Amino acid sequence: MVKIPDPPYIVAGVVGGPFVEYVVTPLRNGLTLGALDKSASVVGLYGQVFRNGLGDAFAGGIPMAKAGVPGFLVLGPAFHMFKDFTGGSSVAAVGLTAISESLVFYGAESYNAQVTYNLKALRNGTPRITKLQNPLNPLGGGFGLNVSRNVLAMSGLRVFSKPCQDVIQQLKPDMSPTARTVWGDLVANVLVSAASAPLHQLYQWSVTTRVAETTHVEPFVKAAVNFLKAQYLTSSGSLSPVAGRDMFLRVVYNATIFTMYGFIERTLVATWPSTLHWNHRL
Repeated sequence: MVKIPDPPYIVAGVVGGPFVEYVVTPLRNGLTLGALDKSASVVGLYGQVFRNGLGDAFAGGIPMAKAGVPGFLVLGPAFHMFKDFTGGSSVAAVGLTAISESLVFYGAESYNAQVTYNLKALRNGTPRITKLQNPLNPLGGGFGLNVSRNVLAMSGLRVFSKPCQDVIQQLKPDMSPTARTVWGDLVANVLVSAASAPLHQLYQWSVTTRVAETTHVEPFVKAAVNFLKAQYLTSSGSLSPVAGRDMFLRVVYNATIFTMYGFIERTLVATWPSTLHWNHRL
């Protein structure tokens, strides 16, 4: 039997999720620009994001916020249902949730990336993407990369947060439970965000630069490998400073999303009136 998530989880998904998704739009757009310009610094990328004011900075944010309603119902309530369904396995629940999340977010996220790409192309006088991804279409090129990235990104909050909290408790036994939980979420999210940076940038490349090409001179896999080499390795084969830059951009974006959402969800669960819970099972 699968327990229906209690109301605070649903409220966190319906209200908190879209709010968080919209707030981080400039950070997401900075990541997209990072996949298009390996020469720019972190400050330079965020400067491009805000160059023409808040309108451009939050470009593409509304479709993402709309997708955030079903998307965070997946990340929140559905995760807990999947966990119950799989016998309490957080790892299995993360996998099922990641697939569901991509089915919800892929269209809007790809559209957001392409809007950002076209704004940059307009400034540079370069060819734009003529046919944008339909925000309601859940499938397209780079979908598998999107799922793989989501598995990593979500595992911070759902899998690795508790071990991080246990370590913090050993190091700082006098820390309050609330502070320990927030710090555990943050540390776990930072670690998985850094690890997921190459996957995220590869996905961004696949739905922008790759789509903008009128003809593909290389197969997808070969072109993807060449993108990663050009992005993260120098001509001598050593690690490029861009790797650190992209990890920073990804950490700021992803850790902000999951730490904010985790705080909203846990706060609602802790403060929700006990009389407003239910115990129905499917």
